[in-house]
Amino acid sequence: MQAALGRKARIPAIFRRRGDPLTVSENERRVLEIVRRSGVTSRADLTRATNLAPQSISRLIEALMKRGLVEFGEKRIRGRGHPGLAVRLTRSAVYAVGLSIRTEGADLAVVAFDGQVLAERTLSPSSMAVTDVIAEAQAQLDDVFTVLDLDRRRLFGFGLAMSGFFTVEAGRMNPPDPLAHWSVTDLEQTFMQAMDLPVWLENDGNASAIGESLCGVGLTHPSFAYLYFTYGLGGGVVLDGSLVRGAFGNAGEFSAMLSPETHARRPTLESLRRLICEHGVEVVSIADLQARFDPDWPGVSVWLDRVKEPLSDILSAISGVIDPSAIVFGGQIPRPLAERLIAGVQFHNRARRGETRPTPALLVSAVRGNAAAIGAASMPLKYAFFQ
Repeated sequence: MQAALGRKARIPAIFRRRGDPLTVSENERRVLEIVRRSGVTSRADLTRATNLAPQSISRLIEALMKRGLVEFGEKRIRGRGHPGLAVRLTRSAVYAVGLSIRTEGADLAVVAFDGQVLAERTLSPSSMAVTDVIAEAQAQLDDVFTVLDLDRRRLFGFGLAMSGFFTVEAGRMNPPDPLAHWSVTDLEQTFMQAMDLPVWLENDGNASAIGESLCGVGLTHPSFAYLYFTYGLGGGVVLDGSLVRGAFGNAGEFSAMLSPETHARRPTLESLRRLICEHGVEVVSIADLQARFDPDWPGVSVWLDRVKEPLSDILSAISGVIDPSAIVFGGQIPRPLAERLIAGVQFHNRARRGETRPTPALLVSAVRGNAAAIGAASMPLKYAFFQ
């Protein structure tokens, strides 16, 4: 099942009224993607990277500039010849908002066109009912745009991320038990009507993988697997810069690799929280675990030993089936815990004639802040403007 809007974004009415719809051609996408990855580049660099004629690059840049998507910066000197004008994304061209629905709450992020995270907010709705979360998200979004003095008319799209898997019904997800009441709602339509914006819906693992692709490890590793550690264990797969969603939108459900016997020992932060509490340290939530984590807490070493084997099985399966250059440890996992997990696991990789298969680098997420909310905010930009 593809998200209702897929890669063809519905353009907000404000842009249609201006007679300046923010739709981009495939060649414009190529140019925007190169500029995004480079930060700043030149027309000469774009010509070399795309194999398009210099005249074609000039026309593409001119068209993108007329729509306010790129701008010229300072001149750049590359080797011999005259310096060229630097081309960069226009930060204020459009903004996108992302909302991450967790089992314990919700988080909001606002991202600019160039990927800069402008704001992050932890929401405090009166309840986790859909209507209460929407009301709190609207209030926080209004406040962000007021405080930062941003042009609300340039708010382009809304990304929604939630734990769970997609069902066969469009716009619906089956979340963990604490969010069971969200499963009966067509989330895309509900949020589209409430926010008056095009909406992209993904599970939190896929959303975080998109954010990592745009702002983190994906800048140096176009093909990677993303492990999303939270109440459960999910993730996402990015190959050559594109998210792999699968037939039903549920690719990256790495816990499904485990047998029923091993599944109980999967590395979830909820299982760690409970084990720490059993050892006498009160940790009231996963957010509390993330904020106060101490590697020396009693129970942490026990948990690491317990999950080492099933996590090694998952990593080995990812390496053998997907063959990415990196596997990213992300989600809500504290960095010191991720580093200890990485140090303790191993790939099942038999040598042949003294050689083993190349295996992915194991890396901690390079995205700072709330991975799912930032990833959700990145989705409208990724699907509407970049490759």
